[in-house]
Amino acid sequence: MIALLLVLGVLMLVVTYWPLVVAGLVLYGVWRWGVAPWQEARARQVRERLRHAQARQEIDDIAFATVRAMYEAATPGDIIEGTTVEVERG
Repeated sequence: MIALLLVLGVLMLVVTYWPLVVAGLVLYGVWRWGVAPWQEARARQVRERLRHAQARQEIDDIAFATVRAMYEAATPGDIIEGTTVEVERG
């Protein structure tokens, strides 16, 4: 009996305040299927851009270390293969 009264009370509130219920459902729908996916896509894009920048930095570091090692390994007068750099040390 109490459950029936609770159900009737909730139904009376829904019937009385149906515009607020509809507005709440519309706001939830806009958030759930509009704003949240957009924020998630934007965050994914930012993470991918950051990962790309970090990978680019690692590649540049490796290239710099390789060139430095080639230069240090060369003897004076050598030409480093694949470049036009002639090693001149005094």
